[in-house]
Amino acid sequence: MSGPHACDRCGHPGTDNAYVCATCASKAEADLHHAATTAGEAMTTIARLDVMAPTQGGSPPGQHPLPINLDASQHHHAAITELLTWARHVADATCTALPTHNPQEHYLATLTKWLAGRLEWLRARPEAAEAMDGITTACRAIVRVVDRRPDRWYAGVCGANTMTGRCEEELRPVAGAQTIRCECGAQHDAAARRAWLLDLLAEEWLPAVQCAHVLARLGQPVPVNTIYSWARRSQLLAHPNSPPARPHYRVGSIMELADSARVGKRLTPV
Repeated sequence: MSGPHACDRCGHPGTDNAYVCATCASKAEADLHHAATTAGEAMTTIARLDVMAPTQGGSPPGQHPLPINLDASQHHHAAITELLTWARHVADATCTALPTHNPQEHYLATLTKWLAGRLEWLRARPEAAEAMDGITTACRAIVRVVDRRPDRWYAGVCGANTMTGRCEEELRPVAGAQTIRCECGAQHDAAARRAWLLDLLAEEWLPAVQCAHVLARLGQPVPVNTIYSWARRSQLLAHPNSPPARPHYRVGSIMELADSARVGKRLTPV
């Protein structure tokens, strides 16, 4: 290039030869830092959202196994994948290693901070505008998940027998409610509903942070650092087909290890 280059992203005249102006790069950096501050909160919100969806293998009529919003979870995962794609691109092009997992920090925070420190290099690349767009879109998608109000949770369909047949009303009680009241007049015990959901959740495979928050929501808290510790000691095995950067663990195995730890039993891989 010769002379200042107009920004490929906003079209404003540039002051240097970079493909994206410093202002656009600064905005992308701000989005990355904002996403970093919401790293753990995103999965907390997903675990508390009030919609559930059937698992891939299906479920009995009227039953929904996961007390999470899979749609929100999938959007969040897609955003993480977008950020990882650009991080790998930068790492490969600069012959540097991706950041390693720090047990004291959520990996999303580590990743976004790492990317933020490489935007100056990235804005001088021909693909800079595409990269900034992808990074910005991903970060804002993550923040949108956190901004959703998590004041209700999904407790399954009512299932009570009524004059017109089985009630199919979906129950979404407020957090902390002990009794769940349906519009049909039926009442349900919240603790029993949570126990039912835990049984359904046992065969699901989820990332560690998501496991921790879902279990906490259902009254069976297991710290995420404890899950990571079990995995490091090979007491908890990841699904062989899960991505190395985002291993999935069987929720039932985590509950079994937690039960064993509470009664002081010797822990073995599950």
